[in-house]
Amino acid sequence: MPVKGPKVTWFDQNLQEMPNFRSARYDFGTSSSTQVRRTPRRVESTTTSQFEATSAYGNSFQVTEDQLPGHLDPSCLEERVDAAQSMLRHLGFTSAWDLVLAIVEGHSSQSTKDCADQFFTADCAEKLINYVLPQSAPDPLCAASSRVYKAEWDNLQYAHVLTQELKPSNLSQFDFGRMYQEMQMAAPNLVGLFNHLSNPTTTSLAAERSRQRYVVIALAQLAHRNNSNVNYIQTMIGLHLYASNVPKRIFPALNHLGISVSDSTTRHRLEKAAEEQRRKLRGLGEKQNSFIIVFDNLNTSANVRYMRVTNEKSQINYTAGFVLVPPKERVFFLIVRCVRYSLRMYLRPHHRTFPANRC
Repeated sequence: MPVKGPKVTWFDQNLQEMPNFRSARYDFGTSSSTQVRRTPRRVESTTTSQFEATSAYGNSFQVTEDQLPGHLDPSCLEERVDAAQSMLRHLGFTSAWDLVLAIVEGHSSQSTKDCADQFFTADCAEKLINYVLPQSAPDPLCAASSRVYKAEWDNLQYAHVLTQELKPSNLSQFDFGRMYQEMQMAAPNLVGLFNHLSNPTTTSLAAERSRQRYVVIALAQLAHRNNSNVNYIQTMIGLHLYASNVPKRIFPALNHLGISVSDSTTRHRLEKAAEEQRRKLRGLGEKQNSFIIVFDNLNTSANVRYMRVTNEKSQINYTAGFVLVPPKERVFFLIVRCVRYSLRMYLRPHHRTFPANRC
């Protein structure tokens, strides 16, 4: 009765008939202890070109110049993978991952490294990552991800969208949607993480805008925590609270939460804005442009929380000024209307009545 031996594949049969492998008995398909191991001297004398020349498949599956990474010929793919794994073990690599690690650590030529870089920059790298994620421990993956987020965070917290100076002319240009887009450009992966945490499956445009405001405020708070000078959004919120006549005692609580600046910082910003407007008004006459000055009175009551002898409410009177600089195409019509109004008021007859006892 014949004794059944190990299964011999087409690749093993052709490999044994090669002239360079006749002197050695290799069984790449099994792990028996009868394998003949080469001495280091003979391993060094065997070059890569010899392995390529003695391939059992010849040039049937030669990689073409226009072949993209991840696009493999399905013919005999399982046997070719097993043959490559056997060859890697013969060369001292336990698996293909050892080969990739050696390439990453710089133990390869530049052409080999370029091929590996081309693979990881292609779309097929995502399939590899999806395979590695369930197989690997979470700690190394989280550590690798944290390096990516840390690099983007360093770029975001010093970006112009958060560190820009507040200018009175830019108050009307404040927009959460624009700031959200600039944050996405500065840190796409980090903002993408916050998007997943903030439930991006919104059903309306208003809900999406609200979600974007949450993301912008959260990132602005964290940036303000690391650097107190990064307070552009906090300053805008402080000015809004000041204009809304929010009590002064509210500012410390919001300042400690990183939502708004303090009351003193808000007043300092207002003083700088007033000084900027004062400088513009002083230089308005040098431009030789037409302008109109309008004055008006502002009367308000300064109420107090608790009435005391030394703490009573009072009346505060202000004088507000408004300067209008019309566009050039309407300067002439504006001057004509002002002149007509002045002449009408000056030439209007004044009817005076006197008491009867003075006649």
